[in-house]
Amino acid sequence: MTSFTSFHGDGISIPLFHNLWKKDKSNKLLLNIPDTIVYILGHASAWYFTSASSSKDDKGTILRRRKQNITNEEIHERLTKNKEKCDVVAYFISSNCNSALSSNAGEISIQYFNEKTLYSFLHDSSKNCSGILQKFVLSRGRNNSVISATWTPSLCVLERKTNKQQLNDIRRSRSMYERVVTYEGPEMYSETVNLKGDFLAGKLEETCKNIVAHVQRVSEYNTNIQRMNFMFKIDDRDRVWFLWSTSIRIDDRLGKVRCCNKRKELIDPINMRALYSLPGNVKLGPSECKEKSKHLNKCVSCEIEISSFHEMHPVPYKTIIEHFEVVQSLIKSNEGNNNDKSLPSRNAIIEAAGGVGFGNLRDPSKQKRVWEHSDVIPPVIRRMHTRLKIPGYRRYRKDPIFLHRTCQVCEACFLAYSELVSSDFQVVTPVVLDESFNNYRKQRKSKEAVENEELNKKWKPIEYTYQSRKGIDAKYPHHLLSFQMDIAPQIPKPIT
Repeated sequence: MTSFTSFHGDGISIPLFHNLWKKDKSNKLLLNIPDTIVYILGHASAWYFTSASSSKDDKGTILRRRKQNITNEEIHERLTKNKEKCDVVAYFISSNCNSALSSNAGEISIQYFNEKTLYSFLHDSSKNCSGILQKFVLSRGRNNSVISATWTPSLCVLERKTNKQQLNDIRRSRSMYERVVTYEGPEMYSETVNLKGDFLAGKLEETCKNIVAHVQRVSEYNTNIQRMNFMFKIDDRDRVWFLWSTSIRIDDRLGKVRCCNKRKELIDPINMRALYSLPGNVKLGPSECKEKSKHLNKCVSCEIEISSFHEMHPVPYKTIIEHFEVVQSLIKSNEGNNNDKSLPSRNAIIEAAGGVGFGNLRDPSKQKRVWEHSDVIPPVIRRMHTRLKIPGYRRYRKDPIFLHRTCQVCEACFLAYSELVSSDFQVVTPVVLDESFNNYRKQRKSKEAVENEELNKKWKPIEYTYQSRKGIDAKYPHHLLSFQMDIAPQIPKPIT
């Protein structure tokens, strides 16, 4: 349980930000935190941020704004400062502060905002919530990523979770929750990534130690954190940002923690897996994914529905273009000889080339609408880049960066492309034979069948049974076979 005055418990610790802001004369705490506005019962009571001043005394330290400067207009202007880079600008986090006996005690609720929804939240006079409103920090890379740090005096466990979808890829997912959620969303939207190297791990562990030491000094050694779980983020400039805490345990030898069952509260281990919840109007899960747009659950190469994102595999644009040009050359060479009926059709050539790369263009009802543009541009690239025209494609066709870009396709298409690359795009086209030759093959097959039948009658295998003697069946099994001949085989003598 988390309250507004105690550190000990699960959930968002609001007093932690106040203690991080407190100044210590002996040693300064240099820590990056995003703009954090503390709300109590629907009213903004404090605003904490990291100083970006050029002064040596204030640079990197945590400051607090005056209450007269905490207005909705100032908050909206500050949090939407970098709205051009990402549509997600802020999020509000609150904890369930019910009794510790409740099963949902310590549950963290998180709600993300864009510029429009943030304005509605700030000017909503009926809100009666308590928590923190924090500016959204862009992670390093194209995907949103958060690091969870579980610290004890003798151990520090780090874990990073990264969203599978790119943060600015609105074309694939219009819902910002699908592009942002990590620990607070379903497992299918994110993946756990190991931290590489010892530098970042050492830096995060040192940051945790500095926070614990600073809280201990500013509280005059009355608050001694023994175990905690913090959330961090690394930006594109490799700066470490402290976001919030999910669970804190303190040493209560002096009896500072007040609860109905003190002994149970103190021996309770730290909660390494915090309980998160999203707003009621946001529903993420497998049932939601089935109702998304077509490009989310269909392969762009073969138009087959894909049940999960795990079944997609990358194929370079260079492979797609080379495959398309080989198939196009075969199709155009056959179109010039329309009178030759032995040449295969267009669909037969596509199937011989693996049946990939053309999608719904194999359907004759859709060829007239799309084929006029896809005769030069591969249909897969045309679908990935809908605004790409022929002059632009011919320019990008020579760009090595464009050729090394990848497209996600299903497993069957990936294997087909891999097989064609290994054979240097050698497509064996089918040969169409005329009816006279087919009739000749049928007559030849029937003649061979009659000859085989007569031969089988002449050399029909029969079952040979020996005369019953004592022990002969054991030494000469009755299932031995012999053939009809002019001279019957002699029965061998039994071995004694």
